Parts: sequence; structure tokens; C-alpha cells
Amino acid sequence: MSVDSQDHSRRWQLVSVVLCFAFSIAYILNIHPIGDGLWFWNAALVRTGKGLYTDIHFTLQPLFVVATAWNQTLLGTSWLASKVLALLQAVAYLSGIWLVAGFIPWKDSLKAWLIAGVFMLTTTCAYYRFDDYHITVQCLAVWSVYLLLRINDGREAARNLVLSALLGLLSGMALSDRLNDGAAIFAASTLAMLVMMRTRRISALLVFGAATVATLLGIVRLSDPSLHNWAYYSILHVAGIKGGTGNIITSTLLFPVFALWEFFKHWRTPVVVIAVAMMVLACVPFGLVDGRKSSVSVRFGSGLVFAVFGVWMIRLARVGVPGAALGLLMALLALVVAAWVLLGWLRPGVEAPSGHQVLILMPAALLFSGGMTSGHSVLECYPPAALFLLLFPISFPTLMRADWRRRACAILAGVLALSGTYYKIASPYSWHSYRDVWMFKDRVWYHHPEFGPMYIEKAQLNVIQPFCARIAQQGNAQGLLSVPYPYPNYFCNIPPWHGYVQTWYDTTSRETIEKLDKELSTAPPEWIVYQREIATLRSHEVAFNHGNPIPHRQLDALIESHLESGAWTLERQPCFDGSEWQLIHTVPANEADRKLPRPSNVKGISCPAGR
Repeated sequence: MSVDSQDHSRRWQLVSVVLCFAFSIAYILNIHPIGDGLWFWNAALVRTGKGLYTDIHFTLQPLFVVATAWNQTLLGTSWLASKVLALLQAVAYLSGIWLVAGFIPWKDSLKAWLIAGVFMLTTTCAYYRFDDYHITVQCLAVWSVYLLLRINDGREAARNLVLSALLGLLSGMALSDRLNDGAAIFAASTLAMLVMMRTRRISALLVFGAATVATLLGIVRLSDPSLHNWAYYSILHVAGIKGGTGNIITSTLLFPVFALWEFFKHWRTPVVVIAVAMMVLACVPFGLVDGRKSSVSVRFGSGLVFAVFGVWMIRLARVGVPGAALGLLMALLALVVAAWVLLGWLRPGVEAPSGHQVLILMPAALLFSGGMTSGHSVLECYPPAALFLLLFPISFPTLMRADWRRRACAILAGVLALSGTYYKIASPYSWHSYRDVWMFKDRVWYHHPEFGPMYIEKAQLNVIQPFCARIAQQGNAQGLLSVPYPYPNYFCNIPPWHGYVQTWYDTTSRETIEKLDKELSTAPPEWIVYQREIATLRSHEVAFNHGNPIPHRQLDALIESHLESGAWTLERQPCFDGSEWQLIHTVPANEADRKLPRPSNVKGISCPAGR
């Protein structure tokens, strides 16, 4: 591994990593959204012998389910034990960033800011969290980059074969976590190996491909013994869920247009970029410029400019504007630079990409992969943008040779680090209507009878506890269905009815929802918890079905018609995070009145749009 040509010490980088990990602990501890329970129940049911795709209606890739199942087997099912996997992912990601940063020939202090900026830019995506499968791919991507950097141009063929096998292991894991992202990592790794290896390329690629396939199939077999079920439900059906093949191709190809539109959509976005540029220019006179120190008046004026724009940036940090603006800029630059690198293969007379330049294709491929699954949204651009920020000094060291450019990049990373920290403290996690409040605000330690101590928002506890108490009072002989996420099943410790772990809008097939409609019409469970959020439903119709109704619209109509006719009884209907949370007893209203006292909050309500 190459070493820092200017500063062999890594002290400040280590400090940066430790502080980021400490923040990760607080970050993980404070995330307990009411949309949780998905990974817990998928893993718990797989451990009892249920088929992931046939019995649990799963449509995603199985890696994180398998990892969660192992975590439950080794450490138990307590809430605190469930956070161990999240901590391991934080360690994996930070250690990967730290190792890759070792190839950057910068001063230790500058790389420390870069590490912090890369880490916080990754979490700028509002729904990124370390106890979820999205961050897993980023861990695998950064470690794939590290292994590619270890390739020594074929001078040690046997060692390169080992590296190829390890790269195949990571690509196979990525494919079994998110198929589109895994394909992006596999393709980028293949191209990088072709460019960076000078001898025995074919042997290395064969080893790489074999390791990828073996890893993918091995993980699939751990979750469901039928490869047919995996291919049918998690590959062939996915296009229909996302609006069809045409919609996926269009979203992918038009991703640069969406990113550019989002960049200029709000006036504050380009202004933030200008503000950072002013901070960079203001900071230059603080160091040596052409071997001469700046005058006191120039340095004072520069400091004043830096402070003014810095304070203004802090005011915008709570809503994530600096991170979002700079992240979009990094994403757009990644696409431009990747296109320039590809010209080396496509145009005669243009210098072919060599060495580490080809690594820039990794974040570019991940950007298009994110566009493939998120419709017109650009939320998934921030982790690849962070990877681009980390790789650019390695891929183009001559462009970063000037000291002021290095300091400019460090200032950019510092803004991302500080802004991202403030933003995540103010809003640790949000996903459509799910939204966490400030870290350590309005939370309590609650001792759950089944899952032990858990750190939870008081408002959330006030919603879910009465639900579980009501169900326990009446009994749940015929089961509990929670739509669209199984958090009530989790908190009440009741397995999801008929294996319907989750019915989220863009991860559930039409066939599954239509089957659920029929089962609810003929023999429903005794209890249903329905999080009714029509705005979220509509947003998915627009993003993935050209504004036309998706099957969940019929499911909503079915539930509401049964309530209006009196066939089912609405027991409770509180507001939380801008949504109606309906506790439904699937017995006629008059019968329920004889069994249980009617609560006082069963009338129709209008929930405010979030907190």
C-alpha cells in the first residue's frame, strides 16, 4: 500500500474515524422509527423454516435477511442485540474509508477532514441508516475499491488471483443485497481489473466471475432452497413493481437530467456552492501563497468573509441544504469525469484511461443504479457522490498537486462534515411520513417485556402501547396484520398474519396485494393495524405508475369500505407523523360494543402533515 508522501502520521485521521464512530453510536441509538420490524420478522420467520419468497412474500435480495438471522441466532432477539449488526456496518464502512484514504498523498490533517466529509455526505440521504441494507452496498463498494487499489499491475500473479477471488466475494455479496447496485459494482470492478492488471487478466477475471457466482448462489440457498423462487420473485417480478421495464430504463437514462434539475430547482442550492467557493478563496491567504505570507489586513478580511459565509451555512445545515447542494454537485461531477474517462476507449486520439482513473467508474455506475430504483428521486446519489469525493484525489493526483486545491477540497469536506452532523442531529431518520425528532429529545428508555431495554420516542410509545394493550385484552387468536410495515407485530410480539411481513408500495408485487385483498374479503385476521397515508401512496403512483392507481389503492378502498359499512370496527385512530394509525377489529360494530368499551377517539380525523 502506498504511503502519504508528505506526512507519514495518521493520527488525525484516526481521530476523525473515532469521532465518526462515536457519532454512529448516537446515530444508531436514536433511530427507532415506527416503520421498523421488517428485517426482524423476515429473519425470525426464515429461522423457523419459512420460505423467504414463497411464504413471506419477499421481493428483495436475501443478504441482509441472512445477516439478521445470524445476528439473532448468535446474540438473541433483544432490541440492543439488533443494533450490533448496525455497529458492525459502521465499523466496516469507516475502516474502508480509512484504508482507501491511505492512498491519498496528502497531509494527515487534510485527510482527516476528507474522511469526516465522506462519511457524513453518505448519510445525507434522509433514509440511510446503519441497521438497514442500503448502507451494506456502500461498505462493499468501498472495500472493493480498496482491493482494486492493491492490484500491483501483475507483478505478483498469485497475489492478484487472491485479490480477484476476494473482489468476487464482495461482488457476490453486493448482488445478493441489492441486485442493481451489485451489478454496478461487478461491472466497475471488471473494467478496473482489465485496465489495472497487466498480466493474466483472463485467469483473474475467471476467478473473479466464479467467486461472484458462487457467493451469490450460496447466500441465496441460505435463505430459500429454491433458486427458481429467488429468480422468479426477486428478479422477474421487480420490474413490474417499479413501473415496468420501460419506466426503469427511462429513470436510469434520465438520472443526470433529474440531478441537474434538482440542483437548480431551489435558489439556495447554487448559492451554497458559491458560498463554499468564497470560503475557499477566503482561506487561501491564511497559508503560504507562492512562498509569501499574506498581510495582516488581507488575512483579517479573508477571515471575516470565511466567518460570514460559515455562519450562513450553519443556518441552512439543520435542513440539510449544504450537504444536499454539494452532494448533487459531486454527483454531477462524477458523471462528467466518468464520461471523460470513457472517452479514452471510445474516441481515437484521446488518451486511454490508465491506472487509478478507471476507479471513477465505480461511483458513476452506482449513481445510475440509484436512478434505476428511485424513479425521479435523486436521494440515492449522496453515497456514490461521497465515494467520488474520496476517489478523485487518487484518480487524478496531478490535478490535486497544488496546495490550495488540496485545502479547497478539505474545506469542502469540512463543510459536508459539520453540516451533515448538524442535519442528522436534527433529523436522524426520515422516510416519507416516518420522521425521527432531534437526537436524545423526547425519548425514554423503555423495558419491553420481550425485547428488553429500548430507546424510544415518548410519542411513539404512546401510540403503540395502547394498540398492544387492546389486542392483548381481547386476544389475537386469528392473528394481526400490519399494513404497510410490521412494527405493531414487532412491538406486540405477534407474528405477521399469513406471512405478510410488509406491503410497502414499491417493494410488493401486484399478485401479493391482490391475494391479500381476497384473503381479507373472505377470512380476515382478527386485528389489522393500518397506517393510512394517502399522500405517500399517491407519490408512488406518480413515480412508478404514471399517476395511475397501484394495487394498494384497491386495498385502501377495501379497508375503508368495511369500516364505513360497519363490518369492521375502528377501535383507535391516533395521529403520528402526519398519518392515521388505525387499529381495526374485524368484527361488526355491534358485536364489538358488547365485548369492549368503545374508545373515545374513533371518529374520522385530519392529521397534520408531519412534525
